[in-house]
Amino acid sequence: MITSAAKVAPNPQTATATEKQKASIQTTPVTESSDRVVISGAGQSRLDAARDIMSRYDLRNISYNNLKQLGRELYGNGLISGEQMLDMTAPTFETGSLPGNGSPAPRFSPDTPRDYLALYEGSLAFKKANLSSDRNSIAWTERTLSLFRHFESM
Repeated sequence: MITSAAKVAPNPQTATATEKQKASIQTTPVTESSDRVVISGAGQSRLDAARDIMSRYDLRNISYNNLKQLGRELYGNGLISGEQMLDMTAPTFETGSLPGNGSPAPRFSPDTPRDYLALYEGSLAFKKANLSSDRNSIAWTERTLSLFRHFESM
């Protein structure tokens, strides 16, 4: 249903400044509900750029070197911040590019594809179960996993 506010013209002799200002405002139809979302031209361009980039990558089967390339592309196109790019591409225990628990990292090859969503999902579950007091690490892993999920969904 569309409604609109009634426009009442004040008497120019007796109207206050506020009444004159209200009278000069054009009425705009107002809808009570809508299932339609309108995206600006700039927003649509960013969405199209993200989809184009993600069409070339699979976060469930991507090498560390390609993940870094993806991060640089997303950042270069203004789709993520510098901090998000570093979150995505920093060497971590999750990626196997850093040793964990004082032991050497498993054979890590930066060109071997891995399932980064599964790595971060497993890491998050482990941290919540075993490192629940390490809120910063859990928050970082949740944030990075959320970023991966967002772009994977495109």
